[in-house]
Amino acid sequence: SKVEQEINTDAMEAYDATYTGFSEKSWTFVNKTKSDILQASEGKELQEYTDRIFQGIVTGKDSVFVADVVEEKENSYIVDSDELDQEVELEKEICKPLIKGSEFKKWWMDKTDKVVLYPYNIYEEDGEREADLIEREELQEKYLQAWSYLKANEELLKSRENGKWKEKDQWHAFSRRQNIEQFNQEKAMVPVLSNRSKLSYDDGDDYVFVGGGTAGGYGISQKDSTSISYEYLVSVMNSRLLEWIVQKTSSKFRGGSYAYGKQYIEDLPIATGEQTDVIEELTEDIISLVQESREGNEDEITALENLIDFLVYEMYFDEKFDDSLLETVEEAISDISDPDEKA
Repeated sequence: SKVEQEINTDAMEAYDATYTGFSEKSWTFVNKTKSDILQASEGKELQEYTDRIFQGIVTGKDSVFVADVVEEKENSYIVDSDELDQEVELEKEICKPLIKGSEFKKWWMDKTDKVVLYPYNIYEEDGEREADLIEREELQEKYLQAWSYLKANEELLKSRENGKWKEKDQWHAFSRRQNIEQFNQEKAMVPVLSNRSKLSYDDGDDYVFVGGGTAGGYGISQKDSTSISYEYLVSVMNSRLLEWIVQKTSSKFRGGSYAYGKQYIEDLPIATGEQTDVIEELTEDIISLVQESREGNEDEITALENLIDFLVYEMYFDEKFDDSLLETVEEAISDISDPDEKA
């Protein structure tokens, strides 16, 4: 029939499916072999290890708050202002490195050429992270260059959200308060959309990312009581097995990107076992190689990644793991995105 002709393409696969694995949250259609692998991939859910999985900042006017660095001095940045169409100098202490979209890197963040003017004091009170907007008096006293820059953009910032900020004394604040206090801490970072798993570890260097849209990201902060390290968490989530699970359980977008939003990663199974310490050590080695030269050490990094993938298989499938299972798993997840697309 015409209908059969329309749907009989290489892009479609027919197989028997059971309904026992379906949940209110999502339905995942895979053949029996892949279903068996999904069900065998057991571990605590990611959310059991985390304090929170949080989105990036929303400034309401990135063209003011975000700028490209032209020159880095000892205590300041010379940046290129899109709105003023000129170079301006900002105090380094009130700026944070910012990453967007394709600037997210696997394992460890490369140095970024973007900064965000971050007019907030971050502190802890009674064990909770807090953020207070820096008032104009403190800005004038400690960050006069940044304050002059904000004043030059005052009318533009007041016009945000249809003039909502026009009568506010705090017109120099970000338009949303979400997660402002979360960034100057140890964390894992992941882009909201990616064709590969590209989690990176931030040891507290204050990397900031934007929220929302296709260029944003998520941060993962662990509970104080968590028994695993950030290096281990990043490594397992970057493995081929969990990358494949994300690709089978999340939404796929045009261009081959997959969603790594909170709703798609918070239930990922994070297993631990006798391989945990070795995987953590190998991850530390990878991060050292990336810091030294991502391109120059590509072969060594790839070799360590392959070893981690093998250890992850062994850990998740435990005593069931042997050469024949390795072949079955590798064949089943061979539809993962092209490994040459790694970044």
